[in-house]
Amino acid sequence: MTHDRMRDQALTNLDQVLEQVVGIEPDRRSAIGGDTVGYYARGFAVQNYQVDGVIRPGGLYGFFEDTVDMIAYDRIAVVRGPSGLMTGTGTPSATINIIRKKPTETFQANVLAKTGSWDLYRMEADVAGPLIESGRIRGRLAAATQVNDTFVDREHIKRNAIYGIVEADVTDATRLSAGIEYQKFDNKGASRGGVPLFYTDGSETDLSRSTNSGTNWSNFGRDSLNAFVSLEHFFTDDWRVKVDVEHKNASYDQKFGYAYAGAIDRNTGGGASTYITRFTGDVKMDAVNASLLGAFELFNRKQELALTVFHASYRSKAPDYPIWHSGSPYREPINNVYDFYASGAWPQPDLSSTGMTNGNHVDTTAISGVLRIKPVDRVSLILGTRITNWDHTRWSKNGDNPKTKSRATKETGVITPYGGLVVDLTDHWSAYASYTNVFEPQSVKNLSGDFLKPLEGNNYELGVKAAYLNGRLNVSAAIFQMHQRNYPVQEGFQVFAPDGSRAYRGEKVKANGYELEIGGQLLPGWQVAGGFTHAKLEGTERAPLSLTRIPEMNRPGF
Repeated sequence: MTHDRMRDQALTNLDQVLEQVVGIEPDRRSAIGGDTVGYYARGFAVQNYQVDGVIRPGGLYGFFEDTVDMIAYDRIAVVRGPSGLMTGTGTPSATINIIRKKPTETFQANVLAKTGSWDLYRMEADVAGPLIESGRIRGRLAAATQVNDTFVDREHIKRNAIYGIVEADVTDATRLSAGIEYQKFDNKGASRGGVPLFYTDGSETDLSRSTNSGTNWSNFGRDSLNAFVSLEHFFTDDWRVKVDVEHKNASYDQKFGYAYAGAIDRNTGGGASTYITRFTGDVKMDAVNASLLGAFELFNRKQELALTVFHASYRSKAPDYPIWHSGSPYREPINNVYDFYASGAWPQPDLSSTGMTNGNHVDTTAISGVLRIKPVDRVSLILGTRITNWDHTRWSKNGDNPKTKSRATKETGVITPYGGLVVDLTDHWSAYASYTNVFEPQSVKNLSGDFLKPLEGNNYELGVKAAYLNGRLNVSAAIFQMHQRNYPVQEGFQVFAPDGSRAYRGEKVKANGYELEIGGQLLPGWQVAGGFTHAKLEGTERAPLSLTRIPEMNRPGF
C-alpha cells in the first residue's frame, strides 16, 4: 500500500488502509466501536505487526499498532500467510509491516485540512528537507489532529500524533538516523460489543446500524511514545549492514459498560444485562535488529544472502479491576434496553483497582538467514531458517506483598524453516512454490489453568505472478493449504479458566483457499487495485470450527 494511494484515497489511519488490502478481513464483531477492530487473513486472526521491520509481540495486549494515525508512515507492506522466517513467531494469517516516513533531499511542505460526515475535522502538516546547506543532514516533522463522531450514536473519537526524524550522512558510506513518534487515541462512548441478532420469539431484530450498546462514560484510550535509532553502512555496492534500535513506552486505559443480550423481548426490551469493567496497563519494549545483506558470484551469476540477529524485551503491567459477575453492580439486568440504547445513561460503579497487579515479561532472541540462489537464468531457489529462543514469565502482586512468578512459555532453539522455488515462465510470468513452518507461543489458558502449548504447523502454497508495463502493473494468483496444531478455540462464551479468563482448548485445524489480485497502473493517470480471497477453516471433523469469528471467508476488494 503506497503513500500515493493512501493520499489519493484519503486513508489516514491503519484501519482505513487495511480495509483496502486484498485478503485482509476486518472483524468488527469482536470490538464494535472499541479501541481495536481485529483482522483476519486466510481464516486466522492477524497478530503480527512490525514497524520498520521491528517485531511487536502477537500474544501480549497493548503492543498492537492497530489504532495508529498514518501521518508518521510512508507505506505498509502486507505478507499474507505465515511469516516465521521474518518474525520467528507468527500465526499463519499475515504480517503487517508499517514503514515510517524518511527525510527528503529537497525541501517540501504539505498542509491539509479535511472535513467530512459525522462531524469529522482533521488538520495535518508535513515538512521535510535539508537542515544544512550541503544536504548531509536532513529532517522531517509531521503532525496531525482529528476529531470525529461515527455512524454509531454517541461515539466520539480524538486522535493526535506527532513525528520527527533527523538523518545524517556521517560518511559517504554511513547513514545515521534518529527519531521520535507520539500517538494518542481516545474513543468516548464506545461499546465493547454489538446488539442482539434475535428477539426472544426467534425473529430477527430490526435495530438501526447506528445503535450503540455502550454507556456514555465508556472510554477507550491509548497513547504511545517510540524512540528509535538506525545505522546503515555500505561496505561495497553489494554489501551493507543495518542496525535498528527502538524503545517504546505505551499505556492504555479502558473503562466500559455495555448491554449484552443473546436475545431481547420485542415488546418490553427486557433480557439484557450490563457488562462493566475496566482495563488499564503499561507496556514497554526494547528491541535491536541487525541485518547483513549482500551479493556474491556463484555459477557465473549474482546470488544474494541475508543474515539477521534480533533481540527484544517486552514488558507489561496491568492493575486488576472488578469484572462483571451475577448480582454485582458490574452486571445487572436492564429493564428496557431500548431506552439504554437511546440514552446511554447508566450510573458508573466504583472502578477502582482491587489492589492486585499482573504483568508479563518476554525475552526473545532469534538468528535467521536467507539464501537466494539462481542456478540457471530462469530459476531461483530461496532457502532460509530462523532459530528462536522465547522466554515468557508472568507475575502477579497483591498490594505490598512480594511478586509471585510463573513461567508461561520457555522455548529454546526453535527452528522455523522456509523454502521457495521461483521459475520464470516467460518475460512476464513466473510460477512459484513455497513451504513455511509456523511457531507461535500462546498466552491463553485451558480449563485447568495451564497455558496452551505453542501453535505449530505448516503452510504450502502454489502461485503465479506477472508483471507488465515495465513492472507498473502486477497480477497474481495463489492457492494455499495450512495445517495447524494447538489452535486455540474458546470452550464457550461463559466458560472460564481458574483465574477468570476465558478458557480455550487446542485443536488441529486445516485451512484451504485461494487468492487473486491485480494492482498498478493501466495507463498514465489510471490506477487499478482489486482482488478476491476465499478461505475456509476446518476442524478435525471437517466442519467449520465453532466460536471462530470468520470460519469461512470470501473477501473481494477493489
